[in-house]
Amino acid sequence: MNEFMSDFIKTIKNPLFIAYVIKCIAGVSICYLLYYLFPERQFNWSIVSVLLVLSPEEFDSNKLALGRLKSNIIGATMGLLAYLAHDPNLFMLCAAVFATILLCSFLKLGNASRSALAALAIVFIQEKE
Repeated sequence: MNEFMSDFIKTIKNPLFIAYVIKCIAGVSICYLLYYLFPERQFNWSIVSVLLVLSPEEFDSNKLALGRLKSNIIGATMGLLAYLAHDPNLFMLCAAVFATILLCSFLKLGNASRSALAALAIVFIQEKE
């Protein structure tokens, strides 16, 4: 148990961990401010997106965050375009998923493409409601 606590204390003192916490709090604060100032807009989903984009990993965390940011923009855009192109239905959702996977593969976004698919689903389904 002592080793566990020692590792935990070492982790929370690590500058990369502290930077991650600060980025999360800053991102959530900015998104919540937008949500609060513009209640007619659905900025609540930006809170989810910012937390998906940020990463606590030390290795390539900036590259990963940028990839996830690109993916969120792609997914949200594809969801909105699919919604605007035709009444939301299963076929449109599947077509948008396929197009998003192709675009993310073309841009070599790798694992970050999961964020694109999450953003696509959130926007597409939310716009239907």
